Amino acid sequence: MTPPLNCESLSAALTSAGALLGLSPVDLERRLLAVRDERLAPSARTEWADPYETLLRETVDVQLSTLAPVPAILWFHATRAEPGATFSEGLLPTDQAAPRLEARLRELARNVTEEGSPCIDRGALVRLHDKLQGGGLAGPFAFLIRDVAVDPSLARNFTRQVPEVVEELALSIDPARSAGICAAYRGVTRRCIVTFVTRQQPAKLLGRALYYAYLEMRGVDPEPANTNFVGDGRPVPGADIVRVDFLG
Repeated sequence: MTPPLNCESLSAALTSAGALLGLSPVDLERRLLAVRDERLAPSARTEWADPYETLLRETVDVQLSTLAPVPAILWFHATRAEPGATFSEGLLPTDQAAPRLEARLRELARNVTEEGSPCIDRGALVRLHDKLQGGGLAGPFAFLIRDVAVDPSLARNFTRQVPEVVEELALSIDPARSAGICAAYRGVTRRCIVTFVTRQQPAKLLGRALYYAYLEMRGVDPEPANTNFVGDGRPVPGADIVRVDFLG
């Protein structure tokens, strides 16, 4: 059985993409290293459509349009959770996750007495309202490339001290104590990456995995190769959760 396309690391990308293309990781790496096209540099992307067709043509002499969908792909969701969380219920969109999260924040708020400035601008309540309606804004969201998911300058929930929805819910509970509620939540949670699988995905994602490997082998930031999973308000089933990695 062919393993899922996996951009957890350069080695994983070469192994999984190679398996889909009928190449060994060593052979795929050799072919990618042999590609010489200045248009593949991220700085050139503004003047050129995309690199995926070129990489497929240069490495295996196939056109993107002729490839079948990718049977399975791993995605990486960046968040915070209490230690021991397994996400057995899956990854829920905001409208489904909010009731339980709000209840936990209200529990933590009982021990928060200090008041101060709101943790986030009051416009967040409008955003929260929109997310609670379901649809695209409700997520869940994830990254194709794990290194991008854990980069605090790129992964929004890692840049923030807590996920955005925690700030929004804390503000809705008590604006004056919202910063303290967020701090209490931060104190009982840890950063984590939730890895999950989706199936029958567009072949272009194989091209992105090749571009990730191409950039990574040259010591170039792989972020231009990344794309995001958008759940559009539908949960990721618990059966599709592969693992949960808690970070330091």
